[in-house]
Amino acid sequence: MCTADESLLQQHAICNISHANIRVLVCVCVFVVCVCVRESMQEDQAVGCYQQGIDLARRIGDTSSEVNCMVNMVVACGALGQLDKANEVGEQALALCRSTNQKELEMACLTNLVAAHKHAHQDGTWDHEKAIQMLERAVELAKEASDKAGEGKAYHGLAGVHSAMQNFRKANEFLEKDLAICTALGDTSGAGEQV
Repeated sequence: MCTADESLLQQHAICNISHANIRVLVCVCVFVVCVCVRESMQEDQAVGCYQQGIDLARRIGDTSSEVNCMVNMVVACGALGQLDKANEVGEQALALCRSTNQKELEMACLTNLVAAHKHAHQDGTWDHEKAIQMLERAVELAKEASDKAGEGKAYHGLAGVHSAMQNFRKANEFLEKDLAICTALGDTSGAGEQV
């Protein structure tokens, strides 16, 4: 039988655990709402929603949710042509990923930064060399994390950059790598996708 003090300590510990779980659950719900808003093609509202998610995640100390919101905010900013904001948030996300060793999210951030620039510069005037460096880093991270799907996504991005540079031979090499990974994973959803 435990004493009254031990019982109070146990109740306090249970209370703290459930408060932490509730905070994380709320943060996840905010993130899901943001994704739904963005997918309904309301990027301007999605940016505000992601910012709220970032703020909430920071308040509760949930760096994974914070980075998730930042990584997705990069794409929404790019779709709106807000490259300065996409770069600012992307750099913050990359720094946070590196300081907390979140390689999968760092890889997603790199590929999303490239996508943001591609969206914002439909005329092809984006910095191809920087995009190649980011995507090559994403390939390295995917390999370190044994993330074959992420590796394929990075190869697909590299194919798109090389295609935009009219380096079609190199683009084809990366598409073949992407296709081999998709085939190995049984993922045919992107097999016919154009770059």
